[in-house]
Amino acid sequence: MSTLSRRQPLSVLVLALAIVAAAWLVARPSSDAAAPPAKNQVAASAPVPGAGTVAFELSPSLTLPITSFQFGAARGVSNDGQTGGLSLSEATVGMASSAADPRLLKAIDTAVPIPTVTITSADPNQGRRQWVLTDVVVSSVSWARGAKSGDMSVSLNFGTVSLTTFNRTGQVVSTHCTENRSNAAC
Repeated sequence: MSTLSRRQPLSVLVLALAIVAAAWLVARPSSDAAAPPAKNQVAASAPVPGAGTVAFELSPSLTLPITSFQFGAARGVSNDGQTGGLSLSEATVGMASSAADPRLLKAIDTAVPIPTVTITSADPNQGRRQWVLTDVVVSSVSWARGAKSGDMSVSLNFGTVSLTTFNRTGQVVSTHCTENRSNAAC
């Protein structure tokens, strides 16, 4: 009759826990799956999967899921409270490299403005936010690939940007538009 060392039961336990964890990861429901809207629910209130989507007005149109979105605005303020002009950064969207589309590389190659790019993201109050950029020039596209997955980043220069916030039922809560270039108008 053989006896087990103290290490064997621990290694068996670790192996069992690893198998259970792997089975759970495979069997769990996807958190990115959006439930279909109810019969009386308007499309604007449909849940936004993951971090959101970006839609490029190309031919044919291109809508991709995003993993991140970044945009900034700044206004200089002096020590005596005088304010300077508004400065808007480029908008940058991140996505999985598997979403790569040759039309994005073509957009940066040709520098032909895209009429509209719409970024939709979930709102903390269970509604959604929609950023609409007009007269968009793709200013940079970068791809990075690792051992398991990759990322892609697209930077967008734009003429105007508007932000609209919707509540759960799809009604507009607030909206604002601002100009980034002197030749653009809201």
